[in-house]
Amino acid sequence: MKRFRRWLFNALCATSLLLCLAAIALWVRSYWVNDAFGEIHYLSLDGRQPFTALSNKHALDGHPVAVMVMTGCATLKGEVRISWARAQTTLIPAAPGTFVVHDPVTPDSRYRDLHFGFHWHAEVNPGGTFHDVIFPLWSITSITAIFPCLWLIQARRRRSRAYQNICSNCGYDLRATPDRCPECGTVAGAKKMKQNKGGHSDRKGDSQSRSA
Repeated sequence: MKRFRRWLFNALCATSLLLCLAAIALWVRSYWVNDAFGEIHYLSLDGRQPFTALSNKHALDGHPVAVMVMTGCATLKGEVRISWARAQTTLIPAAPGTFVVHDPVTPDSRYRDLHFGFHWHAEVNPGGTFHDVIFPLWSITSITAIFPCLWLIQARRRRSRAYQNICSNCGYDLRATPDRCPECGTVAGAKKMKQNKGGHSDRKGDSQSRSA
């Protein structure tokens, strides 16, 4: 069970580290390129089934012909914007699908005045609902860096315990039994065992030279 938990923790740390590096790369890129992607599809006016083509007469009369559902995500100058909307449209909808945009960032490009980089906006009117959530990329970087930091702390703690002749698993004193922990059965590392053997051989050589 302990091995499985250690393996699971290492897997979480590795995954979190990859996500952290990806967030840092996206953070830097967002100051040069405005990346955006999303999906648009259309429903009937009752919102219960996919849209089916109607005649152009409805569109020319200015009456709603379908409900547009849009979700998207974009990055700009260290911030992430997630948007979703559901609104009626008076135009004959195009084919549903996804969109990907890569626009250069201009000096005037920005979302809006934010509080510590966080913002949430919702708008509801007779035509539909619109939602925006904006948060900084440094928040993603900070969250994904938690597990790698914990891994580094544990690795340093195990290393310090090894130098102090303490079991890296349970903290038991190994001065009397340096090869194996009598409390949990953990075997000492190969490097430490070599160091111990090397120290014993040096001591034997010194004793032999003194006797000669």
